[in-house]
Amino acid sequence: MDYPSLQIVHKPLGLEHPYHQEATERTPRQPRAGQPVTLGAATTPAGAAYQVWATWQSSAGEQRTARGVWIEDKEGRSLWRVHLPAFGAGEQVIYRLHALGNEGEIHTPQFSFTSAYWQTAGDLVEWQFTDDNLVLQQDYSTIAIHFPQPNQVRLRLTLGSAVLPELPRGTLAGLSQSIRLAREDSEEIVVDTTSLRLRIRRHPLSLALEFPDGTPLLRQVSPPAWLLGEADRALAVRMEFESPPDEGYYGFG
Repeated sequence: MDYPSLQIVHKPLGLEHPYHQEATERTPRQPRAGQPVTLGAATTPAGAAYQVWATWQSSAGEQRTARGVWIEDKEGRSLWRVHLPAFGAGEQVIYRLHALGNEGEIHTPQFSFTSAYWQTAGDLVEWQFTDDNLVLQQDYSTIAIHFPQPNQVRLRLTLGSAVLPELPRGTLAGLSQSIRLAREDSEEIVVDTTSLRLRIRRHPLSLALEFPDGTPLLRQVSPPAWLLGEADRALAVRMEFESPPDEGYYGFG
């Protein structure tokens, strides 16, 4: 049988739909350290290719080959999957897909990804009040805490170190009259407003929000962690809190 010109399609990110994965996507779209990777591909017309494979090379090894598995013929095309192993944190992978038919071999352009990994921000390195924010500096990130009202707290997380003014460590310059430093020692810093109390543990950094009488509102149970991808670009941030069992949350979808 004579086939029209053989083609192979691979779209690593697809349409980036949050709930739907295309047959020609990479799964996961942004691989993380320790996760196996599956490359989806389609060859057209259906049945024109009798072999599909991937050649790939990581920053930690030599070039390798992974054989593709035919899944089905559907809507005029053949669907394939190629399975790659899991990669280490920050490992860079370059790959392309190949197809072989009666007309010979074809291949896709070159694609790449960096195996993302979670980087945890650890101890409190330094802190100070500046521009009405309480700025907490960690090894890998900065947390700015703002008190717009005595009964409100807002957090802003930034990957990397903030450029702090040349003030002594732990300074309270610019401190609002409604906020006061209640206590500071080697283990924690306690900041009070007229409506709230914020406890800041140093090692590792964690936050606990209470009413002035000590009744808990929120308590951080793990330090901030950043999901880092190519060139250590932040892909996501994670913070975990616990609240009293009778607390309710609404409006989060």
